Amino acid sequence: MKDTDIALKKFRYFMLEFIPRTYKQLMPKNDMFGDTITVSQIKILMLFDRCLIYKMTEISTLLSISPASVTRSVNKLLKEGYFQRRSDNKDRRVVVVELTAKGKTLLAWIVKYYENKIAELLSGRSEKEKENFCGLINGAVMLSECAEHMMNNQILTHDKSSQISEK
Repeated sequence: MKDTDIALKKFRYFMLEFIPRTYKQLMPKNDMFGDTITVSQIKILMLFDRCLIYKMTEISTLLSISPASVTRSVNKLLKEGYFQRRSDNKDRRVVVVELTAKGKTLLAWIVKYYENKIAELLSGRSEKEKENFCGLINGAVMLSECAEHMMNNQILTHDKSSQISEK
């Protein structure tokens, strides 16, 4: 087996098994109010760190989660008061979801929780090891973006300035 074949096999394991399992272990099981929160709900909330408003179909596409699963997760987050749902002013058939103030507070708490967990994992490591870790993560991100482009899928990109006008 060639070195590149071995590296690709390791990368496949890393992307398909290790990252999801590790991500799940790093995320909180309960939100800051003590309510149970699922990994899918956390993934959806984390999207809103990049953009303020999403269509339900965008959430499904970006996270590779079925529309039914997105709807279930978003409905629970709506019920808890973390999101609000509304129609787009330009096309009333389009439903968008946005964070409420309570949702923004929860998102900030989750991001801080995650950052603390990563800092805890990296504590006791040398600066060189931390730099290597960051380099590996950046390389994995770049490789996944290349794979996405190779499959001719357009990545939905957002920034915090892309907002739908208010009613």
